[in-house]
Amino acid sequence: MKKEKKNNTISHNMIVPFIINNHRWRIYERDLDEMIKRYKEINNGKEISYIYGYTYYPVQEIWINKELCIEQKIKTLKHELTHCYIWEYGLYFAENVDEDMICDLVSCSNEFINGVIKDYIKTERRTKMEEENKDELVEDYKIRAGKPYKIIRQEFNGKVFYKIKVTKQNRNGTLMSAYKMVRFQDEPDIPDNTNIILLKFFEDFYFNKTDVRHYNPIFFIVVTDWKAAPLEASELDNALADYNESKNQDLDMPF
Repeated sequence: MKKEKKNNTISHNMIVPFIINNHRWRIYERDLDEMIKRYKEINNGKEISYIYGYTYYPVQEIWINKELCIEQKIKTLKHELTHCYIWEYGLYFAENVDEDMICDLVSCSNEFINGVIKDYIKTERRTKMEEENKDELVEDYKIRAGKPYKIIRQEFNGKVFYKIKVTKQNRNGTLMSAYKMVRFQDEPDIPDNTNIILLKFFEDFYFNKTDVRHYNPIFFIVVTDWKAAPLEASELDNALADYNESKNQDLDMPF
């Protein structure tokens, strides 16, 4: 069986799964040429010049033309999801359809269709954001110099520990996060949730002896040079709000 070549750029081949009537369907975004080719194969070579969307019942797939604008994609997907709903609930071969039947169809399918559309829009937005920041994504959990990281401060048994959150991108475009322990050579006192930029560092590990038989290797980042990262706009707004609030407080003056 020939496997379909995967495209990691989700906006060009986006997959959004959904369940209807205990059947699993998938939504794909495809090239127009690919859609026309598949249409001809299924319809015995019938010619067609343009396709907005198509519902493939036997394989439970919905294809959307990827060149459409987002508004047209949503409108087309609603149309195809209606085909899907009619098929799944045995209404495909209904005869003598009247206005009341159409109203019942709309009212019954509305929640299902809007739910799938919501997931589709969410995936579309996440994909667009990932593509816009593709150069900033880390393919694995390696730390990058010059990139800002948020320091997480923890205290245990009177000792202070620091860690940072790192992100990697999977082959399917999804993101995963992990935490790495950080040790500063100059032993600074850094508040929790402080943004810093690592300038010089190296990765190391030590063995934490738990008993006479086992040693647990703990990996961490040794930071030899760093600087504070500029505050984000939201942090500046919060700092300004705190300052303005402090000015309005009544002070207990000694006179």
